[in-house]
Amino acid sequence: MEKRLPIKWYYPEDLITRYVTNLIVQHGEQEFIVSFFEILPPAILGTPEQQEAQLERIDDIQATCVARIVIPAEKMSIFVKALQDNLDKFLSKMIDDDSE
Repeated sequence: MEKRLPIKWYYPEDLITRYVTNLIVQHGEQEFIVSFFEILPPAILGTPEQQEAQLERIDDIQATCVARIVIPAEKMSIFVKALQDNLDKFLSKMIDDDSE
């Protein structure tokens, strides 16, 4: 006996939404791993001289992984298509907005 059930999409109220500025995509034999990173720039304050001194002391900026997803290889084309479709819609809207 087979019964198909619809998916009910649910976003928990305590779900943290992050603004990612970088990502890394890797793949294994049967899956893709997508890691999302957030970079928070350091606060550089003070006079121009103080700001310059602060910048001199900074060696790097940390990128923190805020989410990592593993996508089965057979689902990756669906994921890429969904991203491409949404990007196309976004770009089309941007072009329409610019022409007004």
